[in-house]
Amino acid sequence: MANASNVLHYLDTLLKTGSFTKTARNLYISQPYLTQTFKRIEKDLGVELINRDSRPIRLTEAGELYYRHLKKMEFEQDDFRKKLYPLTITNGLMLQIGILGTLGSDLLPKFLPDFIERFPKIKVELSEDSEENNERKTISGNLDFFIGQNSELLSRTLISHSTKRMGYYAIIPASSKLYQKNQFILNEDQFDLSLFLQEKLVLTAKNSPVRRNINYLFEKYQIVPQIVLETQNLLSTFNLAKSGLGNTIIPENLMDTERVKKSYNIFPLSKELISFNFFIAHRTERVLSASDNVLIALFLERIT
Repeated sequence: MANASNVLHYLDTLLKTGSFTKTARNLYISQPYLTQTFKRIEKDLGVELINRDSRPIRLTEAGELYYRHLKKMEFEQDDFRKKLYPLTITNGLMLQIGILGTLGSDLLPKFLPDFIERFPKIKVELSEDSEENNERKTISGNLDFFIGQNSELLSRTLISHSTKRMGYYAIIPASSKLYQKNQFILNEDQFDLSLFLQEKLVLTAKNSPVRRNINYLFEKYQIVPQIVLETQNLLSTFNLAKSGLGNTIIPENLMDTERVKKSYNIFPLSKELISFNFFIAHRTERVLSASDNVLIALFLERIT
């Protein structure tokens, strides 16, 4: 029988193109070879996998079952390789770090490449999951380190190494009544947080660290927010707000990426009112190695 990985690739392409001709062309193989490959597999299994009469071509019920089987085999093979890899490295060194995916896109490039360059024999594996899941995995020992926001909310079974407190910016697009033309940073007498929060808002999802801080403002000012859109991606909220969809609040570190002409206003919110920090945490019983200490030091040095 043909190589399972190749067959899965053939099927993926066939389902995308809907025809043997286009599939063969995309895969740079001959159409007779492709059709004969599937006929041999069908003969070995004793069942038709592909409905050749449908347009576009579709899988039969047996074909769907076979496709899921190949996908499962691929996943198990990848999982096996990941588990095997540490054993092929000197001393079997692996470091598993949990971080929210959207947070990782901003923080990881600032310190992780330098760490990997210093310790090339350590295999770093990321768990890009929610903060709740990553915290649970760290407590149970399935992760070595957990990177997140707002260290004061961490379980006492973890030790955290935290950055300084950082602030937030209110983003006021041209669609807001508070917007001031030909100005970037608003003065205190030009900004009213209560009015800002009562306008249309674009926010991150309810379970995000940033959103938890913003929800505190809703409670403080007793406001039922007009949320026009929620997203898991913090950068998306920023870009959507700038386009005029609604107001938003972003961490100050996100402003570092801004180098274009501004078509919106910002207002720095008081850190006494709302603030955050970043942290890297581990279990209390973990004995830190030399490489662990370097990782923590790089994190604290670069995340400012």
